[in-house]
Amino acid sequence: MIKLTLAEIAQATSGKLIGEDITIDAIGTDSRALTSGQVFLALKGPNFDGHKFIEQVASLGASAVIVDHQVDTSLPQVVVEDTRLALGAIGAHVKAKIAPK
Repeated sequence: MIKLTLAEIAQATSGKLIGEDITIDAIGTDSRALTSGQVFLALKGPNFDGHKFIEQVASLGASAVIVDHQVDTSLPQVVVEDTRLALGAIGAHVKAKIAPK
């Protein structure tokens, strides 16, 4: 992935940045496979809620989180209305940056 700032992500997703605006180059959605420095995007489904793993990803070295409600963490966070839709919006933003019209 190309480098993005959290402010760019907040703008692309109509979200709100809480905390430091850092530059990132990787987003992960699986708390079990997250590597240090990645941003964790907390997805929700019928049988899971990524928001329950914020403490775990913080201890694994996540650099920030993307969530659908403000969470209690020292990590920077981008709060969006729907994390699944935000993931698509981030993808569209990256595509537009790579291949502008």
